[in-house]
Amino acid sequence: MVDKVRRTPRRDRPSTPADLAGLDQADAQLTRSVAEMEVLAAAISHDLKNPLATVTGCVHLLEHLDQADRVGPEYDRLLRTVGDAASSMRILIDDLLAYA
Repeated sequence: MVDKVRRTPRRDRPSTPADLAGLDQADAQLTRSVAEMEVLAAAISHDLKNPLATVTGCVHLLEHLDQADRVGPEYDRLLRTVGDAASSMRILIDDLLAYA
């Protein structure tokens, strides 16, 4: 994204050192912003993958329970864990949307 910033002088007057300094400052700010967004995206990805891994793991366990075990405390615990992880993901997404 930073590579796409063009240093095109204004056409109505020649470039001045102040113009170039302003471009350098804008370029530096853009570079910092991109780096911050990359860190934020990595954190969000990590925070969403954890509950998703929990959901996936519990669903796998539920699929492999014997038919007789598909009712009872272990089944109920796994379903609650899936529900809690899904709620956690929903909260993270809602917070992200509120931030945006």
